[in-house]
Amino acid sequence: RKKFRTVDFGRCPRTLCHGQPMLPVGTADVLGHGPVQGYCPNCDDIYMPPAAQLLLARREFREARMGRGAATMAPVGVAGGAVEGQGYESRAGVGWASGALDGSSWGTTFPHLFLQTYPHYHTGAYVEERLERYVPRIHGFKVRRVDDGDVEEDEV
Repeated sequence: RKKFRTVDFGRCPRTLCHGQPMLPVGTADVLGHGPVQGYCPNCDDIYMPPAAQLLLARREFREARMGRGAATMAPVGVAGGAVEGQGYESRAGVGWASGALDGSSWGTTFPHLFLQTYPHYHTGAYVEERLERYVPRIHGFKVRRVDDGDVEEDEV
């Protein structure tokens, strides 16, 4: 609880989350299946720290050079397009943000158990009331979903 309040696990890089503190999470409970990542309770998304992205890209490149896999130059594991160095400052310097910690040490259930134990840290209670939502616009005009019933077909 103290580490969450002091933002030891970083802040969400998404703009509309306004620096929401993140929780550590693993994508698998089995040892060696990936580094620890950050879970944002506000946007309900998982982000990979930049250092872990770099380690993963190096490993993929090395495997491709050895003929064991295909190297991809696409961004790896970032949901929402995080900018390197933004929001992942670790106070310890070496820690979850370095990508050296295995994800199974936190497991897949930690954030959810934490938020059930301390519900006042969840989204609306921890972040001040921010009713901002992304509204898609084209040239300043709001884009709305067209339902099947709204479309008027010309009768022939």
